[in-house]
Amino acid sequence: MPKWNTTSSAEKQLASILIQEISSNSDKYKQAEQLYQITLRLLNGNAGFSKDWPNFEDEITSNLIAEIVYQVELRDSDVKRSGSYFTPHVLAADMVNVAAQNWKRDRSSEIENAIWYDPCVGGGIFPVAIARFLLEQKMPPERIVDRITGSDINPLFAQATRIRLALVLSKGDLKKFTQLYNRCLNSISEEDSLLNFSEISDFFAKPQKKVDIVIGNPPYVRSNNLSPDVKKSLRMLYPSIWSGTTDLYMFFIAHGLNALKTHGVLCYVSPATFQRTSSASQIREYILNKASIHAVFDFDELEVFQNVHSHISVYALIKNATDTLTKYSLYTTLPAESPLTKNPFPIVNVSLNGLGDRAWSFHPKNTSILPLLERDSLPLRAYFKIYSGIKTGLKNAYELVATKHDEILNDEKSKQYIYRLVKPQQIEKWDLQWKGTYQIVIPRGQTMNPDSKAYQHLLGFKDELSVRSDLQKDDPWYSLRDCAYLDLFNAPKIVYRDISAHPRFALDKEGMAVVDGAFFMPTTDLFLLGLLNSKVGEFYFKSCCATIGSIGSRARLRFKKVYVSEFPIPKHVDSKARAAVERFVEQMLTGDTMKTQELEHQMNSVVLDIYRVPFEQRQTILES
Repeated sequence: MPKWNTTSSAEKQLASILIQEISSNSDKYKQAEQLYQITLRLLNGNAGFSKDWPNFEDEITSNLIAEIVYQVELRDSDVKRSGSYFTPHVLAADMVNVAAQNWKRDRSSEIENAIWYDPCVGGGIFPVAIARFLLEQKMPPERIVDRITGSDINPLFAQATRIRLALVLSKGDLKKFTQLYNRCLNSISEEDSLLNFSEISDFFAKPQKKVDIVIGNPPYVRSNNLSPDVKKSLRMLYPSIWSGTTDLYMFFIAHGLNALKTHGVLCYVSPATFQRTSSASQIREYILNKASIHAVFDFDELEVFQNVHSHISVYALIKNATDTLTKYSLYTTLPAESPLTKNPFPIVNVSLNGLGDRAWSFHPKNTSILPLLERDSLPLRAYFKIYSGIKTGLKNAYELVATKHDEILNDEKSKQYIYRLVKPQQIEKWDLQWKGTYQIVIPRGQTMNPDSKAYQHLLGFKDELSVRSDLQKDDPWYSLRDCAYLDLFNAPKIVYRDISAHPRFALDKEGMAVVDGAFFMPTTDLFLLGLLNSKVGEFYFKSCCATIGSIGSRARLRFKKVYVSEFPIPKHVDSKARAAVERFVEQMLTGDTMKTQELEHQMNSVVLDIYRVPFEQRQTILES
């Protein structure tokens, strides 16, 4: 599989020497000035560097500047905190091509007239890619500079972008470089771009002209890593998409759409989580209200960014367009070149009519089948409540295993604190694979017997247990957080994993504790268990659940309460059909795996009848 992150070893070596000229953990404005001075000295013949500086007769490249900035960020440990991951050159160049093609599709105007905007320039990869693209259109450098705008909250990033643009457009000529760099001071700024083009009128925001194309790689900072002050500001600026768990890059999507003129194009590379997670329902609705989704390039968990294996996608949105179809493509490898415009993978047209604020599915058949499953039904939450497993804050302290902890398990003074425990990985489809695991459970307000073996065991973890964030001031150090439904653990119930490639709903006949990473419903309804584990259930959850990885390949589903609670239960079910499903489930619970496959096949046929799925669409569900 080709690697897209192809900085040469020479550039890496030179950058590792040059960063010695930039102060460590210094004021970013000071670092920005030092980077500019380094560039001038390089263009002047490398004068004044340390004796370790090698002979360097090659062109001073913009890529070298990017590598210097990247190494400074790594050295100063800012990359993860800022959420900045540098986009590969081959991808940035092709995203520019995609954005340009989409902008030109309904216009007689030339692409040379478009204003480009990158709201988070990072190391400058997109402005540089735009400049190279426009040079190919025979545009003069001075005009190119005026057509590219951008900003970054990090002054070092903004400076690197100005320098790189000027280097590319001047081709290393010192006089031209200086002139072009000075022009870049007007177009590339160091500021928080989210303050502009927000949903509110802000007296302090700079007046901004709308742009034609927004392109970039917005910073990926999870909501729980945003400071309270930042969250407060974002809630005020973008109330329509605020949820309390909205990740930072999603605000950049709203910002980018607001910055566009009518029929302008937004092209981003970012995590794909906004397409499916429950916390992103507001941004999905925002996108559909503001734009059409022209294309989605799904890179699954391929290494788009160096040493990052998150689910990544590239997408093109067109503001105020009325498209009814989007082009979707799933990648299983990284193409060596032109990954978007020369895409070697199948492209399918997916109707946008079935997309809403809930999880998006880009399988062309899913959007037509889901409404069939949901007709004349009620959501599962109308019948049953879903509960989370116990959160201890320190699993190693509270979990016990037979043989290893027999002294505790056989202690009469400890038995009142010990529950049998089913762990997520012990939950299989239909049944449990319990392996002698137990849980120490101390409800808030309960005092332990200090002579019990369980208490003495927990003493070994006292320091760690005493500093748990969920421990209240007056709680004993060994207490668990409040859990009003502890008594439900002792009863039979349906349990299931949070993360799984397929539905794994099982019947807990014995009444065991469930740990964090699993959920349960206080019911033994075999009909419900059959529906959830059926092919209809699998199709529904693959269409609606958030995923780790792409649903089209090796994804794991997130069976969060918000998704499972919406599972449609038909309101009117023939008693014979209900009894048939229950009978099949009873047989499968006997554990005879030789018969399970055939029984499931028969049960699925009955369930398809219950949901009244037309014959021509049944195969799609069965193949899910």
